[in-house]
Amino acid sequence: MELRGSMAKITEQTLIPLTMVGCVIGFTMWLTSMSFQVQANTKRLDAIELKQDAYNDSVHKIQTDLALIKQALGVRETAPRKPSQEESH
Repeated sequence: MELRGSMAKITEQTLIPLTMVGCVIGFTMWLTSMSFQVQANTKRLDAIELKQDAYNDSVHKIQTDLALIKQALGVRETAPRKPSQEESH
């Protein structure tokens, strides 16, 4: 009988600390999960950045080549023509 009484005392006295321990464990698990997600996203962003850099280099090379071709052909740069209202309807 003493055992049952002492167990009830321990449970009643430790109810709030046990709840806090549960919250801390849950928060720790959530934080760990977020850390893994951030690491995975960082790797994905690095891969995207490399692809974007390669794309930008290709576009720059194309623009340079186009400018050289236009220069060789004697094509002058002109501003894009705005469509008239008759053409747009």
